[in-house]
Amino acid sequence: NLPTAEVSSAFSLPFAATGGTSPYSWSSNASNGLLPPGLNFGSNGVLSGIPSNAGTFPFQVTATDATPAPGPEAATQPVSLTVTPSLAITTSSPLPAGKIGVGYSLPFSASGGIPAFSWTIPTGSLPPPGLKLFPNGQLSGTPSSAGSFQFSVQVRDPLGVAATQQYNLNIGLPTAPALTVT
Repeated sequence: NLPTAEVSSAFSLPFAATGGTSPYSWSSNASNGLLPPGLNFGSNGVLSGIPSNAGTFPFQVTATDATPAPGPEAATQPVSLTVTPSLAITTSSPLPAGKIGVGYSLPFSASGGIPAFSWTIPTGSLPPPGLKLFPNGQLSGTPSSAGSFQFSVQVRDPLGVAATQQYNLNIGLPTAPALTVT
């Protein structure tokens, strides 16, 4: 099983072989165009580069050992590499408005990347007082100040790839109870 790669993110994976006589030389059927665009497979057995297209790419790798005459031994293994789209935050701005003293809850969402995302507010950027962004991407709490607030939200995937987006959130005064005559 190969680890997942991500579009526009550096990727490097060394392959290994056992048995035979080392050192090994490596090759792949990449000449058929089966490797993800942007990646190269070196004779040292390292698949590396920056993938430019998402998708699933099946290919074969061959390790050839250094056995003397009558000839070297070779082993071929089919593999498949999945390349996911670039990580991006999909929640649009401005965010739905809130009101002082009224509970607020909004889940942020992302696309691409490799799941198990972690969400944060970057240093120096705070949401409105009374609200907190949880690591699962949930912005919630009870706003305690009115106004128009600008803050950034960042999502990070397990590879360390991050996406950041600026947001606007308006917090208004609570609605006065309707006047009734009894």
